[in-house]
This record gives sequence, C-alpha cells and structure tokens, in this order.
Amino acid sequence: IPSQPTSIRPWQAWATLWATALTGVFILLALSEPVLTYPATRPRLPALWVLWDVSHSMRSNDLLPERRHYALRLWEVALDSLEAHQAQSQLGLIVFARGAYGLLPLTGDRETFRWSLRQAIVLDLGEGTDLADALEMALSTSEAGTHILIVSDGAHNNPLSADLRALAQAAERRGIPIHALWIGRDSATTFPQALQYFTETTGGRFWANTFTLRPLYRYETTTVSLPLQRYLLYAALLMGFAMAVALSLGWFNLLSA
Repeated sequence: IPSQPTSIRPWQAWATLWATALTGVFILLALSEPVLTYPATRPRLPALWVLWDVSHSMRSNDLLPERRHYALRLWEVALDSLEAHQAQSQLGLIVFARGAYGLLPLTGDRETFRWSLRQAIVLDLGEGTDLADALEMALSTSEAGTHILIVSDGAHNNPLSADLRALAQAAERRGIPIHALWIGRDSATTFPQALQYFTETTGGRFWANTFTLRPLYRYETTTVSLPLQRYLLYAALLMGFAMAVALSLGWFNLLSA
C-alpha cells in the first residue's frame, strides 16, 4: 500500500524547527535572569526642603479656588514632570504659620511627599506667619548643596523671630540657595519683597503664580539596569505561537505519518 503524501512543506519544517529551538533558548535565558546595564543621562534634583505656608492668608480666593489649592495644583504638575523625566529627587516638607513644624524628612518617595502636601493644605496652625522659624529649622538640617524652596504669599509678621536678612546671608555663606514660589494677586495681603530678597541674596529662583522644577535639574550620567527576563519570556511565547502555527499547517501530519 503506497504511503499517503504529507502536506508538509520545507519552509514549514524549517519554521517549526527554528521556532522550537528559539523557544527553548529564550526560556533558558529567562531562567538565568539576565540584566542589561547601560549608561544613561538622567536629571537629578538637589536635595530640596519645601517650606509650605499654611497660614490663614493662604485661604484667600484671589486665586481660585484658594491660594493653597492653587499652589498644590502647581506642585502636582511639577511632581508629574519629575516622574515623566525619571528625575532623581530628595524632598522634605516643613509647614509654617504661627510656628514651624517638620512634616516629612527628606525622602526619595515622591508619592509620600505628594500625600504630605495634600494633608498639609488642610492644617490649621493658627493665625500668623513665622517664616523665620521655618527657615531656621530648614537651615539647621541642611548641608551645602541642599536647596530650600518657600511656598507662600510672602507674609512674615512675627517681630520676635530671627531677622530674615541675617538668615538669607547665612544661607548664602553656606551655599544653600533659597527659591520662592509666590502665591497671590491681592497686593493688600501679599508681600513678595521678602521672598525676592531671599532669592536675590542666595542665587535662588523666584516664581510668581507659576512653577516648574526644571531649572533646578542637574544632569548626570548613571548606570541603568534593565531586567530582561520579562522580555525573554514574551519572546518565548511568540516563538511558541509561531511553532503552533507551523504545526497546524502540516508538520503534525508528517510526525504522525
């Protein structure tokens, strides 16, 4: 009895053999958990203490819905930009009104910092604004190269606290730039002059109702590690699918002939 001809074609046989071999190779490589390392230029944000004004004047609605919420929205966008640029950062938070309180130490966890900001804007620490107290707290825990950023409508109304000019000069001598994000439009309840003085004296930046952290970026080349296991497993699945397609077109008939 003559044998039945098979429907396998040469290209189907080769496709099946190569797909089978590559499936095995990709699985073996995936089990070894390889890692690809390569140099990449990434932005880095200097260690940054954020001094956030939570005094009653930050509840004014000359910027809708309120100054404090307007400032938070600016920071949400800035934090999203840090994520998009994969920038490394160390952020800490000090809130101040009548007094100053450390809310979050310097941390690389941006989501924790974001959560702390959302909690900070609902705090009620009483009337009054003691910017000097907040600056003294930040300066006491800062080294050269650390930056300070004030988020405020600029008020400072505690005559018994330290002299702001002396604090600015101390920061300048220690190489600690002070930046400021001024919030507000009503000139009767905003005092940008003190904030501008800090930035001019220490070489910091001044923003008025707009904000971005990009001018503070420092770029450096670092070694980035990319785990390849997941991609190799995807490749093995793809080769397995190719093998199944080739088998369905006739290779199975050849094996069972």
